[in-house]
Amino acid sequence: MDCLEFPMFFLANCIFSASYVYSHSRFKMHVSINLL
Repeated sequence: MDCLEFPMFFLANCIFSASYVYSHSRFKMHVSINLL
């Protein structure tokens, strides 16, 4: 793997997982608010 390619892949992976966790927690919060 390229020296420049690896950090970019790692950064993209971090951003993807962060946005996934963020949207997932917002969805769970939305559902729990609707259940109340």
